[in-house]
Amino acid sequence: MDAAESSSAASAGSSSGSGGSGGSSGGSSFFFPPAAQPEVMRAAEKDEHYVASLCDACHEAFRHAMGTRLAVAYQNETKLAGRVLYYLLTTGAGLQTLGEEYCDISQVVVNTKLPATPARRTLLVFYQTVLPYLTERLSARAAARGNVLANQEELRGSELMGMRQESTSEIVSEDTVMIRRRTPIQVWHSWSERVRQRYNAAIQQWPIILPSVKEALLLVLRAHLMLFYFEGTVLL
Repeated sequence: MDAAESSSAASAGSSSGSGGSGGSSGGSSFFFPPAAQPEVMRAAEKDEHYVASLCDACHEAFRHAMGTRLAVAYQNETKLAGRVLYYLLTTGAGLQTLGEEYCDISQVVVNTKLPATPARRTLLVFYQTVLPYLTERLSARAAARGNVLANQEELRGSELMGMRQESTSEIVSEDTVMIRRRTPIQVWHSWSERVRQRYNAAIQQWPIILPSVKEALLLVLRAHLMLFYFEGTVLL
């Protein structure tokens, strides 16, 4: 979405160009050269260092104010607060992050070479901080819900194991008679029940496929980082 561009090389080039060409280059447009991969990676490493320090400070402040038990229970939330605070005060405010200032680069829009709008900066902060937190929380809750449903299915299966085959056939025959005489309300309830059963089945399978999904995402991130190292491009 955004590209980081160097400001030091651009300022040097503009000063040399103005001194050598005079008025001939006065009307030409000039853009900063794109930042190299090492500069972007070094800025990201610096930002992660400062974010970790701010997260630790938020955790310590919360622990002193609310106690150790609540600090341990809400350590993910205090970490989120530190990350949101750091990027809101830098990227969200239209300023350079400490890592970008250290490497003398800044974020601009690729097409216009201008700073991003406030809405775009807010969306970038959301993607960088809140979205990973929400994804992790929803995934953990889905995994816990899947384990509960799996246990309930095991208990229900043990209870139904003692039923006779004759009673099962009678229930099935009664259900088929009722299906022929269903009203629209009954059709709606049957459809919603079917959707709920499929949703519960998917939730039950989520704890099983979650490790594979994490491994796949980690592989994609590593491949993306490798592509950025060699080509300097970002996949969106």
